[in-house]
Amino acid sequence: TRECYSSTSICGYSFEKGSIIQPDLLSLHYNIDLWGPEDPNDFVPERHAVKRHPMAWIPFGVGPRNCVGMRFALTELKMILVRLLKTYSIINCGE
Repeated sequence: TRECYSSTSICGYSFEKGSIIQPDLLSLHYNIDLWGPEDPNDFVPERHAVKRHPMAWIPFGVGPRNCVGMRFALTELKMILVRLLKTYSIINCGE
């Protein structure tokens, strides 16, 4: 959550000084302007062929508050790869 330090208006939404602002990711992930013209609730794989802004889909968050599980998973994959390369030998089987 964030606290608004001065009264302001952004895109028609007004925020009063001292109000608590919570980022609403569901409104971003289901925005018809970003994910349309089909209904964003429907599964349409073709919609992902379009290049979008990298911040249009942020399930793990961004910046200093992003999900620690993402970094943990990448570290775990690297450890598995090192273990496999250490345990097994790669040989040439010919052509």
